[in-house]
Amino acid sequence: MSTNTILTHERNLTMKTKMFTTLCAMLLVTGLILAGCGKGKDAKTPPKQDKKTTAKKPEVKPEVKPEVKPEVKPEVKPEVKPEVKPEVKPEVKPEVKPEVKPEVKPEVKPEVKPEVKPEAKTPELQKTPWAGAKAGDTLKYKMGKNVGQTWEVTKVDDQFAYVKMTMKIGDKEMTPSEQKMPRFAQTGKAAVVADPKIKPEMKDLGTETLTVGGKKIKCKVMEMKVKMGDKTITSKTWTSDEVLGGMVKTMSTNIMTGQMQVVMELVEFKKGG
Repeated sequence: MSTNTILTHERNLTMKTKMFTTLCAMLLVTGLILAGCGKGKDAKTPPKQDKKTTAKKPEVKPEVKPEVKPEVKPEVKPEVKPEVKPEVKPEVKPEVKPEVKPEVKPEVKPEVKPEVKPEAKTPELQKTPWAGAKAGDTLKYKMGKNVGQTWEVTKVDDQFAYVKMTMKIGDKEMTPSEQKMPRFAQTGKAAVVADPKIKPEMKDLGTETLTVGGKKIKCKVMEMKVKMGDKTITSKTWTSDEVLGGMVKTMSTNIMTGQMQVVMELVEFKKGG
C-alpha cells in the first residue's frame, strides 16, 4: 500500500473519532440542561417517583476511545540527487594559423642592354686647294675692264684659311670682306647646288698651260653647261694645284650677246711666310 493511501485512511479515522466524541458531549450537555429545568418547577414537592420507573439508570458514559494518533511516519523525502552539471569543457578554439601570403617575387624585367650603335667612323678628309694656305699668301685677279680683286690670307687654323677680299673699280677701292675657306672636305661629298632643279652637264676638256706673271702653269680645263629656260649657259674653268685656291681662269657665256667672255683671270700670285 502506498504512503499516500495510508495517510488518507488515517485522516478519515481521526475525523470519525472526533465527530463521535463531539456528539457524546452534546448529548451529555443536553441531559444536564433538562435535569436542571425539572428541579426548578418541583422544588417544594418533589414528585413521587415510581420505584420501577424511577430506578436510577446507570449513567452511560460515552466510551472514550483513546485518541488514535496516526502514525507519523517520517516524511520520506525523495532522494535528492546532486545536480549533475554537464561537464563544461573548455572551448577549444581552432588554431588560428597565420595567414601565409604568397611570396611576392620582384618582377624580373629583362635586362635592357643599351643599344650599341656602330662607332661612327671619322669621315675621311681630303685636302682642298686651300689646305696649304699660309698667312701672307696673295692672289690678284682681273675681272673685266678696270675691275680687279685681291685675295690675301690673314690667318690660318686647323679648319679654315681666312681670306680678306678687296675689290677695286678703277682707282676706287671698295670695303674689304672676309671669307673662310675650308682647308679640308669629306671624301666624296657632292658639291652643293644652289637650285636642285639645275642639273649641270660637266665635260672634261683635258689640260692647258697658261702663263701667269711670267710663270707657266699647267691647268686642268673643265666645261659646264646649264640650261636656263630656253637658253644654255656655258662656262669653262682652268684650275691648278700650283696656285692657292686652285682658280686660275674662268670664262662664261654672256646672256645678252651669247658670246664667251672672261669672268675672272689670275694675273699675279705670291706666297707669304
